[in-house]
Amino acid sequence: AFYPGNSRAGDAAPVQVEAGREVSGIDLLVIEQKPASLKAAISVPAGFTGQVLVRVLEQDKDTRGRVSTQGVTVIPGSGTVDFGNLMPGAYRLVATAEFGGKPYRGATDVDVGAGSQTEAAISLAGGVDLHGAVKLEGGGETPKNFEVTLTPGDDIPAQVNPRATTGADSSFTIKDVPPGIWDINVKPIVEGGYIKSMMLGDRDVLTEDMAIGPATSAPLNIVISSRGAKIEGDVDLRSRPGPQQAIVLLAPTGKFNRVMSFYRTRIVDETGHYVIRGIRPGPYRVFAFDEMAQQAYQDPEFLKPFENEGEALTLEEGQTIKINPKLLQIGTQP
Repeated sequence: AFYPGNSRAGDAAPVQVEAGREVSGIDLLVIEQKPASLKAAISVPAGFTGQVLVRVLEQDKDTRGRVSTQGVTVIPGSGTVDFGNLMPGAYRLVATAEFGGKPYRGATDVDVGAGSQTEAAISLAGGVDLHGAVKLEGGGETPKNFEVTLTPGDDIPAQVNPRATTGADSSFTIKDVPPGIWDINVKPIVEGGYIKSMMLGDRDVLTEDMAIGPATSAPLNIVISSRGAKIEGDVDLRSRPGPQQAIVLLAPTGKFNRVMSFYRTRIVDETGHYVIRGIRPGPYRVFAFDEMAQQAYQDPEFLKPFENEGEALTLEEGQTIKINPKLLQIGTQP
């Protein structure tokens, strides 16, 4: 059960805990519920004779991703899989396999109710070869090779993250990329540079998900600029009792405030000075906190109490701006 008595984490009520205070009355009501069952029909491509691993992943989209693995089974190719004793909620069914040295994958999302018998179907599909190129703009020495790596962006585990290295003409081919949502990583990023764009055909996959399907053939073109923006400044640590420390957070605003790769953090030095380089141009707010949990900004509720406290700015390519943000105390909301 999740407070005050819900069956899903996303429906739980937030509890505000303030420094030096006791919070009582956080009582949980546990309700008996009938278990649900799930039947999944797995279909495979013609000629496939390998074994298929089928998993049920409990999902909670409000808490960003997978909660736990609820069931695992292995079947020989096409067939039907039954999963019982499931709690009501949202699940992702995932089928993965390797046959002939190549990966296969399929997935579908289902929602099951208390005591229900839900049916679903998954089609297993093989990977595609993803072609593309990496281009450097803004001058400077071009690295001899770039490495492009894909990591799962849909909570479906990957045995090996697909990757490739660019050749002399800056092109690359990532072999056998299974269907799904993929995050893209490229390195090295030149000193002071940033990823300017990532396009799969005519689709922006820098700020949106990159979905790969069995018929995907569009090229992945990546542009890196060596002329990233830069901010620097000083945080006055004298207002903070105890150890002299602070964390500066650069947070994108507007339509990009959900793009986690645009957020940047930096711990100030002993004098309170900080420097952040290689920033993508655009609108931001700068905050300085006395303490902050790692990647706390991934919670959309984290910055709401401080929205009007950050220093607003708009950065242009190659620009340097000096900003001295005031120190905010996490334990005391404005």
